[in-house]
Amino acid sequence: MMSRNAHGLLTVKLLALLVLAVLIGPLPVAAADSCTLSVTASGSTIGIGALAGAQQSVAQGFKINSTGVLTEFRVRQGTNTGSPTGTIKWEIRGALPGSILASGNFTSAPSSEIVVLVAGGPILSATNTYYLIFYADSQSAGNRYNFQVSAATVYADGDVSVSNNAGASWTASSVGDFDFKIITAGLCSTATPTTFVTETPTITPTASNTPSPTPNYGIEITATSGAPMKLERSATYGDVTVFIGELILMGLIFVAFAYTFWRRK
Repeated sequence: MMSRNAHGLLTVKLLALLVLAVLIGPLPVAAADSCTLSVTASGSTIGIGALAGAQQSVAQGFKINSTGVLTEFRVRQGTNTGSPTGTIKWEIRGALPGSILASGNFTSAPSSEIVVLVAGGPILSATNTYYLIFYADSQSAGNRYNFQVSAATVYADGDVSVSNNAGASWTASSVGDFDFKIITAGLCSTATPTTFVTETPTITPTASNTPSPTPNYGIEITATSGAPMKLERSATYGDVTVFIGELILMGLIFVAFAYTFWRRK
């Protein structure tokens, strides 16, 4: 049998654990979003393989909206010319020519969207331009793989380039852009960056006119050449409920301590 004092101490410990659980709460987990750069293009094709007496490679430049890890890309293949053989090779580079950040190959699927999953992909920065490059094994005359592109430029952050010397040098193509998607894992954002001014701000405590029970309190920062910016924290029913619950639990702990010491007398 447990003594009364032991019961009291056990009660105190349990209540203390409960209070800690309420105060700490569940640990937040930052989940990675799936960010997609998508360009739709049609009206023409561009080939890799035998073309005009040379072996042609092609590259599509691109920039992503938000820094993230490359996990997948998609490209739309057109109908083949002749009977090209072997797999289609791909690379991601940070310049033309430049270091290879990722590479692989896939099997031709004419008139289809090709989906390539990139295992252990590189981190791509939103501030850099990258290049998705395609080439093939040496093909005999009249045989090449074709990819769907636009007849004119439809994508402002990258151009199509071609190489006839295995990527040693590149020149701009006369076609528009690839039909492609670049998918990364990261914190996606399409918001326009804020332009800050280098002026001394005026900081004024404010309270909005939002009716109770969700008043907003914060500070308003006003620059002479721009609109006010407000930093706010909203009080909600959930905040009040947690606060009241914490007060009740703290009161119970106090009562448990008082009961324990009273029983010891």
